[in-house]
Amino acid sequence: MRQSIVLSIFIFFFLTFECQKVKYKGFYTTQKGIIHKLIFMGEGKTNPQIKDLITIDFSYSTMRDSVFFKAKKKFVIDSPAYSGAIEDCFMMMSEGDSSAFILPCEAFF
Repeated sequence: MRQSIVLSIFIFFFLTFECQKVKYKGFYTTQKGIIHKLIFMGEGKTNPQIKDLITIDFSYSTMRDSVFFKAKKKFVIDSPAYSGAIEDCFMMMSEGDSSAFILPCEAFF
């Protein structure tokens, strides 16, 4: 009986942590499926919400670091079109944060 409990706990932890692993070093997956890496944490204490005006410096790059778009933009956060959309990414951050996200290009563009 004790062995089956220990084995059940082991399987639970294995599945829990194995499902959280991502094939990209230093990144993790959120419950919404966002693949994310915090580069550095800013001084902000609150996260932006839907209808908040934000300013971001951003760049789009390939997985091999080829930057194909870079800009600074102000915009109002809309309701995410799907779970794990770019708006969800922005709402995870606070003022001054720097983060990297891996997004599927089919849904993003």
